[in-house]
Amino acid sequence: MDTFYFSSPPERSSGIHGPKTLANQERCYMSVALFVGNSLAKMKQLNLRTQGLIWSVENYGMGPGHEQLTTPACISENKYLRFLRTEEGLNNYAIIEPIGEGGFGLVKLVRRKQDGRVYALKQISKERATKSRRSIERMCAERCALVESDSEWIVKLYTAFQDDTNFYFLLEYLPGGDLSTLLAR
Repeated sequence: MDTFYFSSPPERSSGIHGPKTLANQERCYMSVALFVGNSLAKMKQLNLRTQGLIWSVENYGMGPGHEQLTTPACISENKYLRFLRTEEGLNNYAIIEPIGEGGFGLVKLVRRKQDGRVYALKQISKERATKSRRSIERMCAERCALVESDSEWIVKLYTAFQDDTNFYFLLEYLPGGDLSTLLAR
């Protein structure tokens, strides 16, 4: 990912605005820089995908019937961008049924209301997860491992979000259960 540089924020006197001004100013500056950098990176990826599609159409001589290739690609791209813009919350999903229970929480089969796709939603209670530092570390390690993984052998994490009482991991639904359940059978 490219690194984006922004001019530094203007200097302010902490005596006039209060002692926390400099810390708040720096935190706000970093948040905006991260948001803008991520937005620019997403636009760059979109442009690369668009250029790849245009290159494919031009180099494979699709001719006048190229709409058969480009229209589904544009529809797919629009759905993907809409998925990225949608604010995640439990109200975006219809719960079909519980499919498992672990030490930290419950896994439910859910259907996304917007597009009808089926996912597994792992619900982790904040109360149970925050009882010990090790629990939080394990949960964060699981999330990081799922985010970094790009293997067909590891379940895909689509997004993670939270509400007042729970953390949620939206995962790829794999019928048949997890490996430990299959080994136990």
